[in-house]
This record gives sequence, C-alpha cells and structure tokens, in this order.
Amino acid sequence: MLRQHLSAPDSHTIELVAAGTALHRVIPMRGLLQEVRITQEAPTPLYIDSASTVFVAMNRASIKRSVWLRRRALVVQEGVTMGEVVPIKIGERDNCSDAETKYLIYSVWRRHMHYTHNEPGDPPECVIKRA
Repeated sequence: MLRQHLSAPDSHTIELVAAGTALHRVIPMRGLLQEVRITQEAPTPLYIDSASTVFVAMNRASIKRSVWLRRRALVVQEGVTMGEVVPIKIGERDNCSDAETKYLIYSVWRRHMHYTHNEPGDPPECVIKRA
C-alpha cells in the first residue's frame, strides 16, 4: 500500500498511475534479486482492484483517453510485454487496502483487520452481499 502522490479526475486515472508506480518499484527489486543470483523466471504479480486497469495493461487498444494517460498506460503495457509484471484483478475479499479507502460490510472489514493487524489464527471468512 502506498499513498497516492497526486490527485486525478477519476478513479481509473489513479489506478493507472498507481500501477505505473508499482511497476517502477518492482523492476529495481527484480534487478537486485538477479544480481544476488535469485532468478526471476516468472513475472511478478501486480494486484490491481480495477478491472479496467487490468484490461488497459494487457491490451493497447483499450486505452482511449488523453495523451498523458496513454503515456502512463504504455509504461505499464511495456512492463507486461517485457515479462516484468503480470496484472491480476484482486477481489474486495482479499484487498486489504479497501479498509482504508471505503466503507465495507463488517465481515469484509473484520477479515482485512485480521491481516493488517497480524492477528493470530486463520482469518475469518467473509460474506460479500451483492445488490
């Protein structure tokens, strides 16, 4: 988890900027691991809670916004193409950062608190109600 370093007009833009920031943190770590002879054969999982950001990262045709946003998307897409990261959609049940950014039903919030507070034992199951 990381504090966002800018404000943006919509959540998609923020998600894309965050994915680019995460990529720029992953690449040096993969290089460091390679230097100490720890081979990184598979891409590093990049968990993203926005399905549209995953689509943008995987497909150049899916971005249809400003030039600034296209440049950001190209950075993430290049990381995917080079095999540095693989974007994976993470659900609300397992996205612990959601507890800091939005209201959750109690069972989901309790599960996140179990992880973030390093509580002993298995995490509680949660029931996600859909309208």
